[in-house]
Amino acid sequence: MTADLVPVQTEAPRFEDIVETYLARDYIKAGKFAESLVHEAGAIQGFLLSLIGLCRSGNARRAQQLAEIASRRLRPNDPWSADLVELAVGWQKVDALLSEELNGTAHCQILFYGAVAAVNGGDKANARDLLRQAIDLDAPCLELYLAQRESAHLESEDG
Repeated sequence: MTADLVPVQTEAPRFEDIVETYLARDYIKAGKFAESLVHEAGAIQGFLLSLIGLCRSGNARRAQQLAEIASRRLRPNDPWSADLVELAVGWQKVDALLSEELNGTAHCQILFYGAVAAVNGGDKANARDLLRQAIDLDAPCLELYLAQRESAHLESEDG
């Protein structure tokens, strides 16, 4: 006996909706966006937040499958985005991506997505350190704001 098909949203959601859903910590809903974004061109941040949502809602295996699809698609023309996808699911290491040639925004992105992968892997101490580094950079990017929120959330969990 096979399971019934589950309807999947086919049109890409607005980026703002993804960010708001992620910030609300509605990881199940955020994760549902990944299916519709895996083949989308453009900014990768919405897809990354959706992958994180999948991981945090207990669907790490599906997140890794979608990350592999996206990474293969992105690697030839946009290796930076492919690296961030792989970093977000724990396949890349922060130290391997950091370079003095990168600007503050790129450093902040690496640190934030590395921190998220650390949290998802259960290494909260490393995540806190990476988030602190991202916040200290004070780069003008979404990931700075996300790092601040993630750091505050980890602090509240520790009580």
